[in-house]
Amino acid sequence: MRQLSKSKILAYRQCPKRLWLEIHRPDLKDDSSAEPAYRIGNEVGEVARRIYDKNGDGVFIDIDTLGFERGFAQSAELLREGKCPVFEAGFRIPGALAFADVLLPDDSEGTVRWHMIEVKSSAGVKDYHRDDIAVQSFVAESAGIELASVSLAHVDTTFVYGGEGDYEGLLKEVDFTLEVKSRRGEVGEWLEAAQAVASLPVEPEIATGDQCSNPFPCAFCTYCGQDESAVDYPLSSLPNFSGRRRDAVEALGIHDLREVPDELAEQERLVPLGAQLGDQLAHAVELRGGARPARVVQPGVTGVPASRPGSSTSTARPSTMASAVTTTATTPSRTTVTRPRRGRGVVRRP
Repeated sequence: MRQLSKSKILAYRQCPKRLWLEIHRPDLKDDSSAEPAYRIGNEVGEVARRIYDKNGDGVFIDIDTLGFERGFAQSAELLREGKCPVFEAGFRIPGALAFADVLLPDDSEGTVRWHMIEVKSSAGVKDYHRDDIAVQSFVAESAGIELASVSLAHVDTTFVYGGEGDYEGLLKEVDFTLEVKSRRGEVGEWLEAAQAVASLPVEPEIATGDQCSNPFPCAFCTYCGQDESAVDYPLSSLPNFSGRRRDAVEALGIHDLREVPDELAEQERLVPLGAQLGDQLAHAVELRGGARPARVVQPGVTGVPASRPGSSTSTARPSTMASAVTTTATTPSRTTVTRPRRGRGVVRRP
């Protein structure tokens, strides 16, 4: 069994294939664009340590300096004592490990308990933050850490810096105590399914889709898309036309702007061509020999026909990772991977 970090478990939540590649083919990754986000996150983390270490007696567990074994050992000792704030404390269980941004001692009941705070550089709570903090608390409590409360701290955009290193008020906490406790069983299922994917001898075959950019741009997009046929005028070139909106059109088998039928361009919920697409779609339509359409489908796409004009049926593919897509790796053994719904993720071997 592999020790999966929280980031690896969340990679599985985005796409099982991403997790497999993270573990077995990290050489294929291109994450240069993620560096600015990491840097900002680290800066906010440093500020958080100033905010929550009011008495100056807090301890920062520097894994890069201590190494994993010494870092986990020091974390365990400090968490047993429960005398001071601990930053980046590490804890692990069979199959998973995690590090907490902030752990503040809580002696309100006469025992060693902790207030865990996950710090984010965003201006509010995002959906994927909920999975993040659910995994964090699951690993902590499974490792024997008694949590009195769990919060997520994000940047308060109304904060005004007064100078002299005073950042009090920069972070706004949102309580997640009840939510994370209710999701323990759910997280356990994610971990089990992620371990199954990690143990596959070959990568799961999962087509590119909305999961490649949601909730984060995947560093393996170039690799995963290299064998897909090139499209001269892809739907992805349209401004503000991605995710579920594009999926609704691609579900009809339409991948090139020149394939957009006139009937589809005349649906209800339309916008003027110039307002949405400029001249690109018009040029593509002219290339296919049609007239310049006056209107195009408003991304949404309400009222899209159930089948393409001229065909009797059409098979729609799920638009997000919330819909299960079953795919098969053909060698060396048949393996079916069901892409995870929110809260579900299963790998089955026949």
